[in-house]
Amino acid sequence: MQALTEAVRVWRVTRGHMETTEDEVVVEHELDIVWNGRTVIRLSCTPQHLAELTGGFLLTSGYVNHKSDIELLRVSECGSRAEVETAPGSVTTVFDWPVQSDGCLSRPVPRLSQLEAVTRCGRIDSDAVKSFMLALQASSQIFRATGGTHVAALGRDDGGLSCACEDIGRHNAVDKVAGMMMLQDAQGVALALSGRISSDIVQKAARMGLPLIVSRSAPTRAAIELAQQTGITMVGFARGQRFNVYGHPQRIIGADNP
Repeated sequence: MQALTEAVRVWRVTRGHMETTEDEVVVEHELDIVWNGRTVIRLSCTPQHLAELTGGFLLTSGYVNHKSDIELLRVSECGSRAEVETAPGSVTTVFDWPVQSDGCLSRPVPRLSQLEAVTRCGRIDSDAVKSFMLALQASSQIFRATGGTHVAALGRDDGGLSCACEDIGRHNAVDKVAGMMMLQDAQGVALALSGRISSDIVQKAARMGLPLIVSRSAPTRAAIELAQQTGITMVGFARGQRFNVYGHPQRIIGADNP
């Protein structure tokens, strides 16, 4: 596997004094995803979990619905190309063209025309929200070394994490988690992440069938509206014992509900 970080020479200035030193930076990798012979996207990503990134992107963007739809998923030896073949007739078109940008590294994604509501109960104790964020921070090894990644994870109802992934793009990090859910049958009830919750992140959680999203950062207005429409409980500004719940608060137990 390609190295995830590299040491580079930098000129560090402290209180007006300049000195040379070395710093660790995250490696940026390019991956072409080819679906049934058609290149649908080129992603800028970290060079790990590329099969999961591919499967998760195709799931959350509407190209596949289940693991059983996939007949072949092959990543080239150098990791620059991922080919996926789906069974004939297994996938119906659930998106509109042209594509839209998700605002992260100019990444285009299909605009879904159908999005089913999430009906899973998935209740968690309010203490689990704090546990998600602590576990998320502990799993951010590349970020601690470079400061250059986002992290996303699949949270269990006991506050632990089933899996966690880092990437230079927050959407990629979420898609890697989605790929682990689909390809490795990872189990959980919440999408936990370090970055902003935008409407396309809510779209991904809905495609994953997750009833909760938990982040230490803020949501957008469109994200709040989409979460309310799709039945997802969204938690933002999860820091210590405090957090905000944006709709469907009945899934948070162990806290007074007005």
